[in-house]
Amino acid sequence: MTLCSGCLLLFYRAVLERESLFHFNRYYLLSTLVLSVVVPLIPMDIFTNQVIFEPPASAVQLMDRGIQARYTIALLPEPILPENFKWGALLAGEYILICVGLLFRFGSDILWLVKQIRTNEVRNAGGITLVLLESPTPPHSFLNFVFLDKTEYLNGNVERDIVAHERAHVMQRHSLDIMLVEFLKVLF
Repeated sequence: MTLCSGCLLLFYRAVLERESLFHFNRYYLLSTLVLSVVVPLIPMDIFTNQVIFEPPASAVQLMDRGIQARYTIALLPEPILPENFKWGALLAGEYILICVGLLFRFGSDILWLVKQIRTNEVRNAGGITLVLLESPTPPHSFLNFVFLDKTEYLNGNVERDIVAHERAHVMQRHSLDIMLVEFLKVLF
């Protein structure tokens, strides 16, 4: 999955990142997420006819003359592990623990945004909801909400282009893209 994601991202960085085809770039990046999950699940029979052990040269000479050659290959002994230790259970437990931690972080970030909406001044402004924060904060958006520094906004120091930019994020539902990526990060 990492190799697939890396190749698709490398193509994006090399070819598409400088282009101003924002809708195409967005759908390309979302498609790469899906491909990065699906492609590794496709079975590929690449190594089916590959010789694993090369016979010694003396055995090859006998086989070339039609004589069956017997030879042995010395293998390194496998490390001795406790027979009853369940490595799969350990790995599954670690995976679940990491997923729960990431899910907790994702949930706490969402709850923090909800808290900001409930505890700060909220104003409607042409199809979006402005949340005026008491602490200095760079402008950002989530779902239908645009978060701005209250002092900067009331003093008229927030440029219209910044609000228009955040409005575009709201209208194009970029928060859903971010939530999808965050959810995939929890799983993978």
